[in-house]
Amino acid sequence: MDVDSAESVQAARVVLIEDDALIRLGQETLLRDWGHRVATAASRDAIQEALKDNPRDVAAIIADFDIGGPVTGLDIALAIAAAAGRSIPTAIMSASFGQVSGTAAALQGFAFFSKPVDPQALCDWLVAVIVTE
Repeated sequence: MDVDSAESVQAARVVLIEDDALIRLGQETLLRDWGHRVATAASRDAIQEALKDNPRDVAAIIADFDIGGPVTGLDIALAIAAAAGRSIPTAIMSASFGQVSGTAAALQGFAFFSKPVDPQALCDWLVAVIVTE
């Protein structure tokens, strides 16, 4: 499936964790254009507030690894899954050239994307995890 036909994918609730406001806005816009309901935040507290009513309806998580503090996007993704009581398909993104973020994502069974993230690759990943959900 290509990015232009992503709207035909079942709409889902996607959590986007990104500390860079411009990147967050761009990715949120892309996800909404594809028909998804998006909860966005730059921190653990903000996303927990956004999901407090129903963390169980999250279909996928897209998280920046380094969100500018001791807590990583991976930590937040794991906390969301724990609150939902199930594993949630998760993609970790990073602009860093070190292997820590990719290795950490792989150890959890999460997808990993280097920034800048290719929209087609993200679309393909979402299609795969939402269809198999």
